[in-house]
Amino acid sequence: QNCCWLPGFFNPQGFLTAVKQQSTRRHPNWTLDTVVLMTEVTRFTNPETLPTSVDDTVCYISGLFLDGAAWDRVNGILIEPPSNKALFSPLPCIRLTAISSNAMQGENRAYQCPVYRLPSRTALHYIFDLPLKMYDTHPDVWTLRGVAALCSIH
Repeated sequence: QNCCWLPGFFNPQGFLTAVKQQSTRRHPNWTLDTVVLMTEVTRFTNPETLPTSVDDTVCYISGLFLDGAAWDRVNGILIEPPSNKALFSPLPCIRLTAISSNAMQGENRAYQCPVYRLPSRTALHYIFDLPLKMYDTHPDVWTLRGVAALCSIH
C-alpha cells in the first residue's frame, strides 16, 4: 500500500508538494503551478485494506479527524455529528492524486474543509483544504459550525 499517516510528517505541506511534483515529472507539459490535488474520501478505515495501486502518482493519507461533523461511510458524505456528544470523528483513508488544473472539471458542491495539524486553528497549523461531499446542504452551514479536519486531537 501507498498510505501515509499524515500526522506523522513534520512538514505535511512538503509531502503534498512532493505528490504534485511526482505527477509533474510524469507529464512533461505540466508545470507545478498548474497542478492541483484531487482528493477522494474512501470507505476504508484501515490502511492495510486499501486496494493496491500500480500508479505511483496515487497515494493515500490517513490519520485525520473531523471536528464538528462526522463522515457517513455508506453514502460518502459529511453528516451531523452523532448524538453521543463525541467531539471528534475519524475520517477514512483519503485518496490523493495530482492533476492539471486545466483538466479539472467543475467541482460539484463540496465543503472546502480546512485541515490543521493541531486543534489550535491558526495559519501556522493550516495544511490544506479538503473538499468533502455533502448532501442537500450549503457549504456555509459547515463553515458556520466551524467544521475542520485535524491531524491531532490533543
